[in-house]
Amino acid sequence: MGQIKTPFRFRDLNENTLVTNEVGDFNLFSKDFPDRHAHGKLDPSEVKALEDLSIEFPDSQKWRVAALKNRIHWYQNRPELNYLILIPTLRCDLSCTYCQVSRAPVNSQGYDWDEETFKKVLGFISELKSKEIKIEFQGGEPTLRIDLIKRVIEFCDQKFDKHEYVICSNMTTLSNDVRELLERDDFTISTSIDGDNDIMTINRTQDLDKSKTILKNIKEVQSIYGQHKISALPTITSASVSAVKSLVDQYIDLGFSGVFLRPVNYMGFARKKHSESHDWNPVWENFYRESIEYIASVNKKQYFEEYSLSVLLKTVFLGSDSGFVDHRSPANYATDYLLIDYDGTFFPTDESRMLSRIGQIDLSIGNVEAGIDNGKLSAINKSAIHQDNPDCIHCAYMPFCGVDIIDDLSRYGRIDLAKRNTWFCNRQKYLLDLIFKAYESKNTALMDPFLMWTYHKSAPIGYGGLYD
Repeated sequence: MGQIKTPFRFRDLNENTLVTNEVGDFNLFSKDFPDRHAHGKLDPSEVKALEDLSIEFPDSQKWRVAALKNRIHWYQNRPELNYLILIPTLRCDLSCTYCQVSRAPVNSQGYDWDEETFKKVLGFISELKSKEIKIEFQGGEPTLRIDLIKRVIEFCDQKFDKHEYVICSNMTTLSNDVRELLERDDFTISTSIDGDNDIMTINRTQDLDKSKTILKNIKEVQSIYGQHKISALPTITSASVSAVKSLVDQYIDLGFSGVFLRPVNYMGFARKKHSESHDWNPVWENFYRESIEYIASVNKKQYFEEYSLSVLLKTVFLGSDSGFVDHRSPANYATDYLLIDYDGTFFPTDESRMLSRIGQIDLSIGNVEAGIDNGKLSAINKSAIHQDNPDCIHCAYMPFCGVDIIDDLSRYGRIDLAKRNTWFCNRQKYLLDLIFKAYESKNTALMDPFLMWTYHKSAPIGYGGLYD
């Protein structure tokens, strides 16, 4: 009887070797597994384990190939376009130190949708085939053009069966128009909280009273409209990297059930005032490890998750698709979501808008008048795939990861740098090592909260079949 073999990858952890198949199924083997496998000296339990992973199996089980193929097909095919990021204005009333798109002053002219552009934006939306839509209004400060936002919402209410709207606001003001929108079940606010008032003042407002006003407005939304009506995330800079506990405690005190820890981007104009972010791996890893250990301890008393790690946990243990373009391959830019800038220009991501804005590279892919430039989009998408990258094809973490060519372009000015030398790759490996080493060692201090976040349960659920 013949044998069928499919690709697999391995990575040494602490005491074991992690083996993954093409779609992310995995198991642990002894450290000498690669050598013994190469010389055909596996024991029966290991042979059975490889068969269970559909890595090596009798040709009488050809159905395993079809099963793998179907799962890959599902993973690589994306839904139709149903998520838009809209930029009705680039004007803003703050000047954050890490602003990535160089906001325009409040009284500037020519940085909002004019009426012609607005109508063409609606024309583009009217051509979407999906029956549901999610729209995220960004800026600048989008509430400066709440009139345009309300008109977009009115249009989408009529066209789509299901709709969801998010305004990304700095919360320096809370107008009656925004209050009116908060009454809707399908409307929420996303904002930024970098830390206490002092850190907010350093990073965002340069005005202590304004920092206090932002937190007052956030609390008002929570108390009147409900905790679920507003979300927040921090940007970690050198000003906040040493304040792990105070940052997490602030989010807990404000009633949030988690925090999305993200380092300041080396993107757009942020690089001018935060040049240290170009190669911040050691600093970031120390901060992140301390944060996760503290958050894990918090979970002994209450549920509180770190969202960026939760995304990977769900990918590893549930096979979930996060939807983040930098967590998938092919990235398939502009298939399920698209950004429309203040001047009607299309971009595949918000980060690509930042690079274009500073003149580093033009990553625009059309506009509301001419439509999507499919030739340019195809060229970008062909570069955003790791299944043929020499660094990625042998990596055990490939099934859980993606590529971030936008970040590569920002940091290195090229997309062909060896992935193992990039910020994105090293960050992803750090996070996945954190997960798998905790899994390998059965570290309950970490695995209990990790599984709570994976299954969104408020109490430890035990390992179940994870170690069977």
